[in-house]
Amino acid sequence: DEKLFNASLLLHERVLQAPEPLKGPKGKEIQLAKDRGKLPKMLSSRAETEKAIKQGRLSYKETPVGGCVLKGVCPHFGIDVVLPCTSSCENAILTKDKLKIYVENLRYEQETMSPKSKPYKAIEAEILHVTKRYLESAEVTR
Repeated sequence: DEKLFNASLLLHERVLQAPEPLKGPKGKEIQLAKDRGKLPKMLSSRAETEKAIKQGRLSYKETPVGGCVLKGVCPHFGIDVVLPCTSSCENAILTKDKLKIYVENLRYEQETMSPKSKPYKAIEAEILHVTKRYLESAEVTR
């Protein structure tokens, strides 16, 4: 019960009351509903969210780049510094502050690698992707 309560509390604090616009497929969907004042009943109050989570109709987990509403275990999440969440995962809720920290962490990881290595290049591609798509785009100002 405590885990479910905490999930509903985090969803409200970090997503529904987020001061910055949400990004990612599920984040944009929730942001649009927030902007229109048309959140589904299960997101209308913390009590309704807790009830939906307890009944298994809703799920929420924090991630290094925001949050996720996938019910169950993510089949894409591996042991790597590059996360699958930023590549259009339909359940991703991305937040600007966490994305900035993610990019900083990726840059830190690169410091120990050769610029000619494949891991370095993969991380560089992810940094460019996140920066252009989420941190520099017009979507940020929306």
